[in-house]
Amino acid sequence: MDVFKAHVFDKVSYYTDEDGWVFKNGKDFIDKNYQVLKTTLQKLRQPGCDSFITRNGLNPFIYESGEYEKYFDNCNQAKEWQYPQMSIHFNQYNKGQLDQQESLDFLRTDEGYKLISVHIKGATFK
Repeated sequence: MDVFKAHVFDKVSYYTDEDGWVFKNGKDFIDKNYQVLKTTLQKLRQPGCDSFITRNGLNPFIYESGEYEKYFDNCNQAKEWQYPQMSIHFNQYNKGQLDQQESLDFLRTDEGYKLISVHIKGATFK
């Protein structure tokens, strides 16, 4: 759990249909949702895991508050060259068809990559 806490941003975001974008204290989020995160990451060790990594920039329409300012330029464009967001995506299939996709998003910070956003279908985060 300490490894997760060392690599989590001050706030972790996730989306719910009911509340929209939710931001929680990063370390508290790890404490309360450790097992869900661990189980999701352990999928990478399973043979046949359909996963891939993408590189993006922060979305300025989601990350609007002051603590994210340094990750955007003066035109509010993400500084992808300096602070990329790397995402691990997990494809899940039902009867041979892509059913859902989960992801864990990590932002490069001055202190290394930090978990910033989580998309895990069916998970009820605390």
